[in-house]
Amino acid sequence: MRELSLHILDILTNSTRAGASLVTLSINMISKEDRLVISFIDNGCGMSDEFVAKVTDPFATTRSTRKVGMGLPLLKELCELTGGGLEISSKLGEGTEVVATLVPSSIDCLPLGDVGESLAALVGSCEKTCDFVVIFEHDVRGKTVIDTREIKEKLDGMSLQEPEIYLFLCDYYREELEAIKNKAKADMSARSEAGKRIVVGMATCGIAAGARPVMTAIVEELKTRGIEDVAVTMTGCIGLCKYEPIVEVIEADGSKVTYIKMDPNKAKRMVAEHIVNGQVCDDLTIATANL
Repeated sequence: MRELSLHILDILTNSTRAGASLVTLSINMISKEDRLVISFIDNGCGMSDEFVAKVTDPFATTRSTRKVGMGLPLLKELCELTGGGLEISSKLGEGTEVVATLVPSSIDCLPLGDVGESLAALVGSCEKTCDFVVIFEHDVRGKTVIDTREIKEKLDGMSLQEPEIYLFLCDYYREELEAIKNKAKADMSARSEAGKRIVVGMATCGIAAGARPVMTAIVEELKTRGIEDVAVTMTGCIGLCKYEPIVEVIEADGSKVTYIKMDPNKAKRMVAEHIVNGQVCDDLTIATANL
């Protein structure tokens, strides 16, 4: 799959095949943290705990027409390549939730593609069996919610497959997404010009070692102190797995300090001493490691 829109369409289609009558898609651009979070919630038939445990195996599928299910495994691999991850939770008879986290600045992150056309086509084809709530959100710009139940009510019986309605939905979804992308690009550009960056290793090794709470602690500490000119981004494997979680502070001139075996408390101290006061926490850096 060359675009994220195809991954989105694949998972939404799976939800409708699972008998869902309501599907919620959320596309959330958190530009301050260099994160794109795409989540799917449906009220379909759900999956057993055993199947959830192996659903990202490409050879795990409930289909009888073929023995390979590549949608979720490919999305999981993509998320992890960018420095993000994929989380799945489900209950039989209740529904499924899939949360995909990607790093937009990563060279491995695919473009979103024409999400508007993909959504409009699926919404129209399923109008009698399933409703869709689509949420576009940006951490600065705000949130927009497009609910097909409200649209149907206003259309008073007109089909969502009518050419005029289909084109309207395409444009509606596209405009909201384009606004989010433009705002995110502007924010990322502004932070890049500011110079200083904090980069958190968020490959599988880093996440397993506790990188997520470390990054959360950094973001929250910067926010508490009112620091807005420092970019916090994620990256893939840095190559020093046994020293994870790893955090790098990169100055405008390219000089870098690498912190190892971090935890939330060390992360807050790093912000206070290094970012605020300009004093490197020497006892936390890679210089203390036996390489």
